[in-house]
Amino acid sequence: MIGTLTSAFEVQSVKAEDGTITIRADGSIDPPTAPIITSDYVTYTFVGNIQDQITIERSNITIDGNGYTLLGNASGTGLYWNGIDNVTIQNTNIIDSVWGIGLNSSSGNSVIGNNITNNGYCGIWFNSSSNNKVNGNNIAVNGRGIEFWSSSNNNSVSGNTMTDNTYSGIYLDSSSGNSVSGNNITSNRYNTDGIVLWFSSSNSVSRNTIINMYHGGGILLGYSSGNSVSGNSLTNNLDGLDFLFSSSNSVSGNNIANIDYGMRLSYVCDNDFSGNTITNNTYGIVLSSSSYNNNFSENSITNNSIYGLDIFSSSNNSIYHNNFVDNTQQVVSDSSMNLWDGGYPSGGNYWSDYNGSDLHSGPYQNVTGSDGMGDVAYVINGNNQDNYPLMKLCPWAAHDVGTTSVATSKSFVGQGYNASINVMMFNYGNETENINVTICANQTAISEIYNVELTSRNFAIIPFTWNTTGFAYGNYTISAYAWPVLGETDTSDNNFTLGVVKVTIPGDINGDFKCALADLSLLAKAFNTYPGDAKWNPNADLNGDGRVSLADLSVMAKYFNQHC
Repeated sequence: MIGTLTSAFEVQSVKAEDGTITIRADGSIDPPTAPIITSDYVTYTFVGNIQDQITIERSNITIDGNGYTLLGNASGTGLYWNGIDNVTIQNTNIIDSVWGIGLNSSSGNSVIGNNITNNGYCGIWFNSSSNNKVNGNNIAVNGRGIEFWSSSNNNSVSGNTMTDNTYSGIYLDSSSGNSVSGNNITSNRYNTDGIVLWFSSSNSVSRNTIINMYHGGGILLGYSSGNSVSGNSLTNNLDGLDFLFSSSNSVSGNNIANIDYGMRLSYVCDNDFSGNTITNNTYGIVLSSSSYNNNFSENSITNNSIYGLDIFSSSNNSIYHNNFVDNTQQVVSDSSMNLWDGGYPSGGNYWSDYNGSDLHSGPYQNVTGSDGMGDVAYVINGNNQDNYPLMKLCPWAAHDVGTTSVATSKSFVGQGYNASINVMMFNYGNETENINVTICANQTAISEIYNVELTSRNFAIIPFTWNTTGFAYGNYTISAYAWPVLGETDTSDNNFTLGVVKVTIPGDINGDFKCALADLSLLAKAFNTYPGDAKWNPNADLNGDGRVSLADLSVMAKYFNQHC
């Protein structure tokens, strides 16, 4: 494209004698032969291609390139103004200068809908300037795409497409209070990042898409504080987010995928990382070099091929209410001691490889009843453990119920007799729910109960009685299913399946489907006991009355020496 345009310029472009076209303070165009026209000294329109530089000395004007091209000579600045305000540059192809557009100590300017390409140092350069807008431009094959130096207060860069620039797509140095949003940045050619903030504070970096930065990262913050980095999509880059000597930044809702290092954080403190999705990277997050007082919450760290989170020499960070799912190694912690839960009842993190149960509650997990947290800690190493691992992915939904356990009074029950079944439910949601539950033996519903009221973050133990009359001898898998409540989307834990319960001949205590001397011996050992006694055997309570007595011996006598 550049070669074609250059050939065309040999016969079509107009060049001033001194190499510069100037729009004077009085509104005149110097030289007057330049292919630029104006009828009101406000809007200046190209009527042909220009092979020159343009200097602007007049405020409150619009320069409309009208689709024509401003071609430099690989030197100088294509369009330049100093101390001039409220200039709009639009619809112009700006090619082959050192700086495509350069402005100094200026405010209220707009650069809109231009093609800015092949400029050696920078496509657009701002110095000591404020309240400027750069929107909807195509900025490609420059040194840097857009650069701000000491430029603060409401500069906005949005909706631009930046491709194949040699260095950073957008670079802010010593610049504060600016917005960078909705830009698409791809394929920088050297070891640099899509967006760089250096010694810059209180900026907003949001909703940018940065991809295919094979030699650099997505977003870099160095010596920068108080910035908001949110809703960005960073994929197929060398790094996702790099923070160095940076503090008090908010990083939320970013999607970081298919990268070597999702987040690489060194010498950072007092930052908040929340609600980010960090998936399918080599390393999810690396936190190192005396980083402290950072908060990590509600992040999803999944399917990272080496570590989900790698911590080295960094302590006193809060890391809870996150999801660690299917990382090759969830966490590696070296020379570090951090907080992995918010205490009770706040809880800790969700760990996909946690295999504990949730049968108890309370700060010491010694009270009967579910609380949505595992009964034993998730241990990372000797200095780090999550005392209250979460049983479900967080954040918990507004409407969500789960079946946390099913327990039967016995593992063998005589045909025609009863077994007690207790189902424990937990309400993870924020609202009181009315729950319906179905109990099945294999695929046969054996009982249903309706409208069990369960308040938010609370449990209920629902008792059922299974009368085995009419059930054939054999093995039965007992399960409980909580019907989805209105608005519930995660039903993966609504069903809980218990192990096998045998329906056998009455008097069979050892589960071999016959009533014999071996069963009589077991009944004798448990004779005259109640639940809680050391020798209590629930299978010896043949009639299910809560004790082993002569009544059970009578049942055994009736079926003695019989088999299924």
